[in-house]
Parts: sequence; C-alpha cells; structure tokens
Amino acid sequence: AMVNDLDGYSPEELAIELGTSTQEAKKLIANVRSEVSSCLKQEMTRSGMDKVNEDRAALRLTTFLPDLDTALGGGVRVGQLTEVSGLPGVGKTQMGMQLAVSAAIPKCFGGSAGEAVYIDSEGSFS
Repeated sequence: AMVNDLDGYSPEELAIELGTSTQEAKKLIANVRSEVSSCLKQEMTRSGMDKVNEDRAALRLTTFLPDLDTALGGGVRVGQLTEVSGLPGVGKTQMGMQLAVSAAIPKCFGGSAGEAVYIDSEGSFS
C-alpha cells in the first residue's frame, strides 16, 4: 500500500477497512504523517551538492571507451533506463551488448554481478 492510499480516509473508515479500533487507526495516520513529514524535511534540507555527490557515488558500468566513460561521469549509471540513439553503423548495438555483458561480470573480476535487460526495439535479433 502507498501513503496516498490513506488520503481521504477518516480514522473511522480506516478502522473498518483494517478491522481495528478507531484509536489504532488514528495512531497509524499520525505515524504515517510524521514519517512522511520527516522524510520530506530531510529531502528538502539536502543541498544540491549532496545530490551531485550521491550521483557521483552511484554504481556505474564501464563502456570500455575512456572518453565516453569520462563524459558520462564514470560510465552508464546502474538502476536507470539508458537510451542510445544515432545513425546506423555507429555502434549502438555493440555498446548495448557490451553494457549487458559488463553488468554480469562477477564481483571477483571487478564487476557488479548484476543483470541487464536488453530491449531490441527494431526486432533485429529475431
């Protein structure tokens, strides 16, 4: 369940929905509001530099192209969708395959031992 799922519920309605007392529902609503407020305050007090430093510390996959890795801040960031576009024949497919392999390199070899999803939107692998 999401926090937004509680929007619009009165303590009485929530108590019925959860099969608990109105007092327990009030406590739950208060706790959720407190946690959300605390989280928002924490997020709002982070500086732009904090966010930049977090981005710099994020795990990245190498493309094995030093200039491109430098331009990307150390490689392609893990946990995000990355779209690659360009003219035919410039190496988009090769780079995608290399990143998929890089994602699976075992940790003992300096990799992330992760997984990748390669989406071939042109159907060229079928």
